[in-house]
Amino acid sequence: MSLSNAFPSVTPSLNLNFIRNNRLDPRITYSRSTTATYVGSDGYIKTAVTDEPRFEYDSVSLAPRGLLLEGPRTNLVLYSEDFSNADWTKVDTNVTTNITAAPSNSLTADMIVAAATSAQHQVRKAITLGTSKTYTFSVFAKQASGVYDLVLAFGANVSGSWDANARASVRFNLLTGVVAATTQNGNSSHISSSITPAGNGWYRCVWTFIPDTTGATAVFGPGMMAIPSGEFAAIPWTGDGTSGVYVWGAQLEEAYFSSSYIQTTSAEVTRAADDMEITGSNFTPWYNQSGGAFVISSDTFKADNTANTTNSRIFNLSDGTNDSRYTLLYNTDGGVSMSAAAAAFSASDSDSGVASKTVQKVGVNIEAGNSFLTHNGVQVGSTDTGAIVLNYMNRFDIFRLQTSSDPETSYGWGHIQYLLYYPEPLTVAQLRTLTK
Repeated sequence: MSLSNAFPSVTPSLNLNFIRNNRLDPRITYSRSTTATYVGSDGYIKTAVTDEPRFEYDSVSLAPRGLLLEGPRTNLVLYSEDFSNADWTKVDTNVTTNITAAPSNSLTADMIVAAATSAQHQVRKAITLGTSKTYTFSVFAKQASGVYDLVLAFGANVSGSWDANARASVRFNLLTGVVAATTQNGNSSHISSSITPAGNGWYRCVWTFIPDTTGATAVFGPGMMAIPSGEFAAIPWTGDGTSGVYVWGAQLEEAYFSSSYIQTTSAEVTRAADDMEITGSNFTPWYNQSGGAFVISSDTFKADNTANTTNSRIFNLSDGTNDSRYTLLYNTDGGVSMSAAAAAFSASDSDSGVASKTVQKVGVNIEAGNSFLTHNGVQVGSTDTGAIVLNYMNRFDIFRLQTSSDPETSYGWGHIQYLLYYPEPLTVAQLRTLTK
């Protein structure tokens, strides 16, 4: 095939580029009923007002990441930026408040300082949670004076001594930016952990875990300690009363992965879902009921662990019901899938190793007798030759990005860089080329 045949001759009738344009196409209806945070073009965490879309950037390279879309989440931790508050229990540890610039570039970051005693040096709190559920705790941390790692530890009992050998825990090296060590003991179960640069020496330290697998009511203790590097088991240890680590933005979510930061004070706070759709007279002109093709570049926050049971939606075509819909998603098996009601068309690229926060390019050709999916330049599965596709295509009048069909209980988590719709079917070779 010649090079010209590898590219479509038809012009996209829908061309949404969220990397080049920090604004929404006027055909899009967008809403979010609460404020929400994102990383701005200067690398700092910003707050978007209600109904304001979030065009996010990498906090270190400042490269655009695309339009950020998420489902609803609740931060269960109170006083997420004030560790001196009495809601956080301090054991042989002092907290110096508002001592340095936070990832938001505001003077709101605190410092955890271990007292000059031989002790366990904890900053912790107790929260009663559901049993055998999966939670993700995250906090921004930065090396302060001395050379210390940040240790997060969790257990079903916070009233007794802090024993690293009886709790699940994870240790983050704030100089090298790596997860230094993990333990999985007692009734707490470690699922996954990660550390991500957040700019200006800050890292977001994330830990996903099950706080109690015994079925008993779990009193969860998110605990933080600054421990000298290389002394993972040195509990108790002797502090010097001046050294430690900076911390900011603690967040606890009932989920398999962390989402954008949600600030709290005296009460839990819920961030509402981003809702983005094209309907009615804004939908009809660009959509071809006889057949067409989508090309989309996006990423997902969905965790890369086997315990994750959450799909992450990419887009959805429907008539407003679950009976007539096509949904493209990141599936629970670590790949991408295109599914349709009544099995009109289905293709799946399971176990393809889709890592969280990495850009994926997907193409979907929807045509009676010739429907197929490509992922990163490779066709997924076989071409669907059934004719039933057409019976569904001519019903669609709603296009949603990163949300499922009504009722909207399934969501997308991540960024969209761009999306193209070609109002004519494409060949496998063309979609492979467009998704390389």
